[in-house]
Amino acid sequence: MRDIVQILKEIESNEEIEQLLRRGTVCRLALHDDPWPYVLPLNYGFEAASELDWRLYFHAASSGRKIDLMRRDPRAAFVIDLDHELVRGETACAFTMRYRSVMGTGTVRFLEDPEEKRHGLQRLMEQYTGRQDWELPAGSLERVTVFALSIEQVSAKQSGGSNTADKSTHFANPPAYNRGCRRSPSTTSKCESKLSSVAPCSMQEAAIQTSLIGIGFPRLRSPCLI
Repeated sequence: MRDIVQILKEIESNEEIEQLLRRGTVCRLALHDDPWPYVLPLNYGFEAASELDWRLYFHAASSGRKIDLMRRDPRAAFVIDLDHELVRGETACAFTMRYRSVMGTGTVRFLEDPEEKRHGLQRLMEQYTGRQDWELPAGSLERVTVFALSIEQVSAKQSGGSNTADKSTHFANPPAYNRGCRRSPSTTSKCESKLSSVAPCSMQEAAIQTSLIGIGFPRLRSPCLI
């Protein structure tokens, strides 16, 4: 059996965590409900307004279960995972997965001002297209609900077991990280690890079209689509 302590390593620097948040495509948001938590996958846009002010922007219809839950209790948790790769082995216990993940908590705020909504939607569009100059019709701004999660605590991990049989785009030379750092508004990480390989684009066009066309945005073509 593999030694989990050796495979799972905490990503220490804020810079690396920020890059992962910028590269992610799906955020799983956990909300408080009774008797069980409510978790759902959402498109998102990340913004680092300052070193200690990180935000995730989301959009949704004006009503629904998640809207009701967030208005009742704005506290939320999230996870974003990426760089998935199956590492094959000769036996069942030799199989594993490579990945990177970011987890955190924060507080949701609904954006009511049209310019704030426009700003949040531009961040969301930038997440998937690299552009922040999209034309957003006033009618679309009126119909859509935009909310921001202010990140209050965040941590990240990677699983990077060695793989001699398969090649990996994201983990060709996985960096070695040490455990120990966690970012929050009251602390600043002093870790010095650097991200050695970052995939330039992992956008999935279908997910973006399904999410955005319904609220009046133009059909998108990925600049990285092969």
